[in-house]
Amino acid sequence: MSLTILINKKAPEVGIVRWFKAPKMSGGPPSGPLVRLSADEFRAKGLEVIKRYLEEDERIRIEDHDAVPVFAPGEERIYLKNCSPVSVFRDHLGQLVLAPHRFRKYALGGLSDVGPEAFRKLPWDCSVEEFWTCFDAVLAEAS
Repeated sequence: MSLTILINKKAPEVGIVRWFKAPKMSGGPPSGPLVRLSADEFRAKGLEVIKRYLEEDERIRIEDHDAVPVFAPGEERIYLKNCSPVSVFRDHLGQLVLAPHRFRKYALGGLSDVGPEAFRKLPWDCSVEEFWTCFDAVLAEAS
């Protein structure tokens, strides 16, 4: 299970996309709805929200046909065009991993990571200050 955090470059808004594991593979489909927070809300409780989703969704497996669309038809490209994406997941050691991404095309399937050298790892029990310092550095790589 992982999350893609979409920081809107033109509006004070953050979107969160939840990616679930598929039953027979490690990667799976994104499933909606898109979770929307104001930039202020995300700064105030973003780490708490991220950890809650990662813990809740860790054991959930869904097939592609069971995924709920994240965007309404025609909305995806328009929304993603103004966003900087950062993926967040928990590695096999239980660490929180933040990975900058870019869009090859403006679709969730068009995400590509910047490269593993840009990934940042934090202990699961990191402080809020450590998280935001790390998140801001990763976001700079994604922009």
